[in-house]
Amino acid sequence: MNRPADLGWLQERCALRRPDLLAIGPVYKMAGGNPNEGPTAKAVQDALDRLRTTFDLAILLEMHTGHGVSSGARPTRPVGASEWLRWFEFGLHLSETGTLTHWRGARDERDWPAALKRGGEWPWTVDGRVTEQAWSRIVDHVVATRRVSSLRDLEKTPGISKSAIQRAIAAHRVDWQDLQDVFGGDPS
Repeated sequence: MNRPADLGWLQERCALRRPDLLAIGPVYKMAGGNPNEGPTAKAVQDALDRLRTTFDLAILLEMHTGHGVSSGARPTRPVGASEWLRWFEFGLHLSETGTLTHWRGARDERDWPAALKRGGEWPWTVDGRVTEQAWSRIVDHVVATRRVSSLRDLEKTPGISKSAIQRAIAAHRVDWQDLQDVFGGDPS
C-alpha cells in the first residue's frame, strides 16, 4: 500500500475478482513509514477507503495488540495511530483461545460469534460449541486477572451461564487444575 505499484496490483485483483470481502493486513506491513504516526495511518486508510468504495467491498483488517505492561494482561485494542480508533465500523479482538470481544463500540448491531476455532473452509470458523466457548472465556478471564477466580466470580462474567461454566470446568478438569497451580486463587 505504501508504493503505487503495490496499490495498483491490488486494484487490478479487485477489478478482476470483484470480491465482497477483502481480508488484508497486518497494517504495519502496509505502511510506508511508522504506522503509529497519523500521516502514515491516514495514507493507508485513504487507500483502503478508495478500494472499499470503488469495488463496493467490506474490509477485514488485521492489526496487532501491544504487550502487557509489567506482566499484566495484553490489551485488546490494537496499537497504532489514534486515527485508527475512529476508522473502524467494528473493532473485534481475537484472543489466543479464540474468544471474540469488542474493543470499539459498534456503529450498529450485528450477531457476532462468541468464539472462532482453527480450520474449516477458512483458516478459522465459528466455534458453535457452547462448552468450548465458555472455557475460552474462563481462560481469558484467568489470564487477564492473573488469578483463578471463584466459581461465584466467574458466574458474573458476561455471556456465560452458571451451567456453562460448570460444564466447561468439568470438561477441562486437568486444565482447570493447571490454571490453579499456575495462577492460584480461590477454586471454590
